[in-house]
Amino acid sequence: MKDDKATLDRYGIYVGAKLKLVGVQENGKKDKEMTPTEQQEHKSIQRIDHIVQKTSDQLLERMQNYVANAQLFKKQFLDSSSETYQAMMQASPDDFMGIRNSEKQNLHKDYVFITETLMQSLLSIDNVPLDDGADLGRNRRKQAVKQLQGWMDQMDKVRQSVEYNDESGNKSEGSDEGEMQNKL
Repeated sequence: MKDDKATLDRYGIYVGAKLKLVGVQENGKKDKEMTPTEQQEHKSIQRIDHIVQKTSDQLLERMQNYVANAQLFKKQFLDSSSETYQAMMQASPDDFMGIRNSEKQNLHKDYVFITETLMQSLLSIDNVPLDDGADLGRNRRKQAVKQLQGWMDQMDKVRQSVEYNDESGNKSEGSDEGEMQNKL
């Protein structure tokens, strides 16, 4: 880039674009001049990043859908003041309960798939070998674990809100699933 102060937009680089960077690293070493320990740590960091990216690609949309479906389930099947709830209960309570149970099972299946995939990813990250002096690798692993555990905590909160509302029969006023949807 000739003009260091120009924005990336000026060069046709947009959000989500993939870039290939060529040059010398900041510390002045080229990739080929890395010590074997540094190369191993770099490979480990790349492996951790690959696991997180793969998990994100696989689950992000599914987690967003799970949160949205849980909100819809609570509104349609647990909020006795909603029009849908009242209309279905008046028309056929048995059919309503059958549909409700079926939808709850679908939510549970999604939850199980998401949490099992997150657990598998956490185990994969834990299995990435790191040498004793690999501080950058350990920090990256710690960040990745925090991110995946954060997603798992969000899914647990959504599930608990559905379970709580189903058991109590009350609509949760303090629900923060909309906030969770934005975090994903």
